[in-house]
Amino acid sequence: MLGHPVYSPWRGVQNVEAAKPFVNALRQGRFVLQVCDDCERTATPARLRCEYCRSVRLVWRRAKGSGRIIAVTCYALQYDHEYERKVPYDVVLVQLDNGAMLFGAIDARLDQRDVGRRVKLELERSSKGMPLRFRFDGNKDPQ
Repeated sequence: MLGHPVYSPWRGVQNVEAAKPFVNALRQGRFVLQVCDDCERTATPARLRCEYCRSVRLVWRRAKGSGRIIAVTCYALQYDHEYERKVPYDVVLVQLDNGAMLFGAIDARLDQRDVGRRVKLELERSSKGMPLRFRFDGNKDPQ
């Protein structure tokens, strides 16, 4: 669910009951993640029970979308035809500062040397949905 760079009328996401608050928040231009009210850990993908403490007290909270790139790949084919992007385009796996991992597109040509760079989530509305896109944040050098 969080592994797709676009949240649009894509039927796979819409049919997942637990993900509806995430998708609805994106449509409103907000980024939220599910957090356990008992142990304070982030639950991704959305679930009915905390995977760490088994609590059912999961709540949706506004989240910061900043973190570090942990993997990079280039899409040479357009896998989701609802996603308005010309191929090839780069996609990154980002470990957010709160520990959650998220896939998203990035408007830059990358390679493995970019692993470790800081990025920030940028929500941008399009006619087809709400793509999750990252942009570089601060220092170019990995730390």
